[in-house]
Amino acid sequence: NNTYLFVIDVPNTSTPSRTGDLEFYAREAHIHVMRQNSEHVVHFQARNIKTTTIPATKWRIKSVSLGIDTLYDLPEILAGEKGEVDQILRILAPGEHDITITLDATGQVSETNEGNNSHPFFVLVGSPSGSG
Repeated sequence: NNTYLFVIDVPNTSTPSRTGDLEFYAREAHIHVMRQNSEHVVHFQARNIKTTTIPATKWRIKSVSLGIDTLYDLPEILAGEKGEVDQILRILAPGEHDITITLDATGQVSETNEGNNSHPFFVLVGSPSGSG
């Protein structure tokens, strides 16, 4: 049995959407614990505000404190639609960890606002406790 304190980061301000952009949707990117064995779930929606389909691209999870820098596939998103991602992330080390998720991490999508593609988190993971 593990004890966790986790952060759902919802900023108190947001950048207005711009036509021609790929963005985190509804400011709702988050990390939560709903699984055993130190598994966390990174969840977000990406919205395509462009007038054309965004081709398949990559998104990234990066954490200096965890030694993670991994690219994942982000499937194509039709114009005006959203794509949703759930990715399991195992965090075994207790403590506070910095985690950043980045849309279009390889810069394949031309956007009107390239500055809103990253979302940072700090997640506090407690030490394992109890016998199960």
